[in-house]
Amino acid sequence: MDFLRAITPGEMQAGQVLSFATMAALLGSGVIPPLRPYGYWIRLVATVVYVGCVLGFVLYCALFR
Repeated sequence: MDFLRAITPGEMQAGQVLSFATMAALLGSGVIPPLRPYGYWIRLVATVVYVGCVLGFVLYCALFR
């Protein structure tokens, strides 16, 4: 795991923002009444986007660092 030493503080903060936004979408889709009918799709899209971003970041670090 040599690529973990190359992560900058800015990249770490971007990951934290992504995690917070995903968690807010997942929790908000079940708590906010107007969003409840669309909760399944909101959670599905948020999860797919999150996993895609994490995989993209890992590939970026592995290939370009």
